[in-house]
Amino acid sequence: MDLRAIDLFKHGYASFMMRRPSYRRHADKAPRLRDLFELYARAVLARDQMLRGYATPTVIEAKTEACVGLEHEIGFFLEHTAGSHLVNGADQEGSLPGAR
Repeated sequence: MDLRAIDLFKHGYASFMMRRPSYRRHADKAPRLRDLFELYARAVLARDQMLRGYATPTVIEAKTEACVGLEHEIGFFLEHTAGSHLVNGADQEGSLPGAR
């Protein structure tokens, strides 16, 4: 994973977990959430590289859908780990860093 993807991962995970104290309480119990953010950072990076001309429109669309899918999976995971009253819109499209 290159430095930009690492920065996206760190920013995304840290800012998401700092939104509410209740998220931090579940951070240690949720290595899956860290894995999801790492995948999300990689997908965002790949999509951005493709948008610069490294892929066909079909591939760009697939990577964009992967990013949105990961956003929803992160939201779903939090909803079922921390309780739906804690998510407060986390599973809405575009709510995570790098989302378009």
